[in-house]
Amino acid sequence: MESSNMDMLHTSLDETAKAHLMETTRWTKFLGILTMVGSDLFVLFSILFLLMGSRLGGMYSMYGGAQLVGTFIYLLIIAALYIYPGITLYRFSTSMKQGILLGSQELINNGFRYQKNFYRFIGILTIIALIIFLFSVLIGGLAGLSLLSNM
Repeated sequence: MESSNMDMLHTSLDETAKAHLMETTRWTKFLGILTMVGSDLFVLFSILFLLMGSRLGGMYSMYGGAQLVGTFIYLLIIAALYIYPGITLYRFSTSMKQGILLGSQELINNGFRYQKNFYRFIGILTIIALIIFLFSVLIGGLAGLSLLSNM
């Protein structure tokens, strides 16, 4: 029922909406490039951390370098999670800009799809972060209660 109503409803972008979207594409392109460069720098610093940490030796020798490698893997995971939003912002920007300039509904739809993917990804990460935070608070609270009961 709802999809048939959506088919009947035909909208188009007026000049004001196009101007707002064009300005948005400039900012999202900037933020997308900045995010991708930041993620690349994060990977570079992670590699430098791994190389420098292996030279330090004493701090990591107790665990045979496992802590160093674990930290390196953790940093790479963070960098990998960081690059996807940058890619989707950049793709939104380029698709939307081309769609508006060429008058292509397909490119505009692709741009909105990338925007949807960006917000979905950020939303999922936010939910995961909230769950981890609540779990940490719960564990911390239980640990605090157990310390109080032992006194």
